[in-house]
Amino acid sequence: MDGMQVYLTHEADVTLVRPIGTLDVHSFPELRDTLLKCAVEQPTAVIVLMDGLQVDQNQLYSVFVQAWMRAADWPGVPILLVARDRALYHRVSALPAARFVPVHTSVRKAVKAAGVPPRRRRAETTLPPMNGSSPLARQFVAKTCGEWDVRWMTYDAASVATELVENTLQHTDSEPVLRLELRKHLLTVAVSDESPRPAVLTERRADGRLSLGLLVVAQCARVWGCTPTLSGGKVTWAVLPTDARRYELPGEL
Repeated sequence: MDGMQVYLTHEADVTLVRPIGTLDVHSFPELRDTLLKCAVEQPTAVIVLMDGLQVDQNQLYSVFVQAWMRAADWPGVPILLVARDRALYHRVSALPAARFVPVHTSVRKAVKAAGVPPRRRRAETTLPPMNGSSPLARQFVAKTCGEWDVRWMTYDAASVATELVENTLQHTDSEPVLRLELRKHLLTVAVSDESPRPAVLTERRADGRLSLGLLVVAQCARVWGCTPTLSGGKVTWAVLPTDARRYELPGEL
């Protein structure tokens, strides 16, 4: 980052992010993406140590709000700030950003405030980079939804998994890594690959026609997104509510 170095350390299940230098308009997106990359690894919490950070303008503290809002949908990992210096603590606590991203005076207090993470079930498979991967993805989704007793989710989840896998196969040379997660009545379908190129909602195919693959994802999901990873790739994900009433036929109670 221009004018800033960011150091990552891990204590137990917590990721500590220590930015050293100046937060300005140039380093803003890099710090935001670093926080998101850390959250994708799914620690108990991402805690930012603020004492070595100089901020050009107060509105730049919104970098933490942006990261918090995007991580709240998925992977659902809290982001917290720690300011050991009392003057800094009071200054940051008075900012609008503190209404969303809490500020604490020590890592211990931040960890305690983060609490116990919600129970999360997770299953993952690596698929070969070939056209036959889509049926394998659907089989994996059907098997996992059955094991987790959310069989009514199979159709939507398999549709989303198919589109995400095929998007990876079409635009990268990577092996798609398909991940399913179940937490708080939400089912997440996520596909990781090694390409940093962000997934976009619509794409033109080689024949010039519009591909609707990710539009299908947007219609099925409550929210979807694309997040960079620490390894230099990305993960494209979609969160589906597991409310069984959405799948009832007309006239059923």
